[in-house]
Amino acid sequence: MLKTTFLKNPSAKWSLISLGLFLCFLFFTPITFYFSFNFWLVFIQAFICGFLIFLTTAKVRRFTDLYNLNAKDYESSDISRILLIPFFVSIILFFLFMNYYEFKIYKKIEREGVITNATIINGQRVISGSIRRKFEKIELNVEFKTKNGEVKNYTTKVDREIFESVSKGLEVEIKYLPETPEIFKLIVGNENVQKIKGISNRNLEFTDFEKIIKLNPIDISEYLSSISEGWKYLEDEQGVYYENILKNEFFAISKSEEIIVKGHLATNPIFFIPKDKILNEKTQSEKNIGDYMILTTRTFELKDMQILHFLGINKKGGVETSMIITKK
Repeated sequence: MLKTTFLKNPSAKWSLISLGLFLCFLFFTPITFYFSFNFWLVFIQAFICGFLIFLTTAKVRRFTDLYNLNAKDYESSDISRILLIPFFVSIILFFLFMNYYEFKIYKKIEREGVITNATIINGQRVISGSIRRKFEKIELNVEFKTKNGEVKNYTTKVDREIFESVSKGLEVEIKYLPETPEIFKLIVGNENVQKIKGISNRNLEFTDFEKIIKLNPIDISEYLSSISEGWKYLEDEQGVYYENILKNEFFAISKSEEIIVKGHLATNPIFFIPKDKILNEKTQSEKNIGDYMILTTRTFELKDMQILHFLGINKKGGVETSMIITKK
């Protein structure tokens, strides 16, 4: 069958070569090559395969025939087919190569990777291009110590979500390959956390505080780590403070077992507390209370708890919000 095909269309051999190279690229390209050259490696591989498909559609028998190619020898419909088929094949292969190599890296890191802490040393976001079309390059420089005690410093490309959630000097977790430490993934951002840690990496919800208020202190950190990445805690004589800089979430539990919530979670209690759980609500506003020109207190009575929400406008014109949750 193959012999008949080649006899009828000798240029079909280029498609077979393209298929062979595609499989070789896919299964034998070291991930270190992809990690080092990234876009350009994938572009060149897709271009080579697409070019060989072009030789087939243009019915080129040997490379020397390229010098004799003339558009006048083809119908206009044939020219479109000759050019568009290789073009779309190259585009498809480009994204296939890119996604497959990323998949291979994730799987290798998942199987063989080592988790350690890294410090964000610096970062940069460069926007280039024209007014109509802009290109964004975002990088973070991180430093970490391998299990052998070596200090490594590498720069990695990240997306906007990760870049905007971290800051200089912040300590985050990474998972790296011991034999090639330059290949690593930051355990930051929903996609990376979900793939590497296997947790949803969601924001805290009201139902979480319903559970937290009933948990023993030693179980709270474990519960928070099962929800999202980045939780740190500090204990002193007044209570325990829990903070997730990556999520901009903060709360504390006092010695009297009150939960004090700050940050975006305490901005608007109406969106935070389910309406069907509110049994009673009252609002009180006072002027010139301490450092505040106006202090509004909203009290929400629930079946098993009481929630006080404070909205204060200080004398500098700033707005402060907090929330106190107590068990009944």
